[in-house]
Amino acid sequence: MNGPMTGPELVLVRKKLGLSQTGLAARLDLSRSSVWRYEVENQKIPEVVSLAMMALTIISRAPMPRPTAKPAGVSP
Repeated sequence: MNGPMTGPELVLVRKKLGLSQTGLAARLDLSRSSVWRYEVENQKIPEVVSLAMMALTIISRAPMPRPTAKPAGVSP
């Protein structure tokens, strides 16, 4: 992605992540109406939202680490 994220790019990434507008809003601590305004380009997408979307994309691709040892104080 070059330059600021566009509304259609936000929609595409959100859908690839399997999130609704409400779900994305919850993940980013935004209102659903803010997500809608970004998607329809009524409001410029803040850089922090673009970065958060890239981070969510990376996290969604990464395998979850498996614990190799039991935490201290946990009995079998």
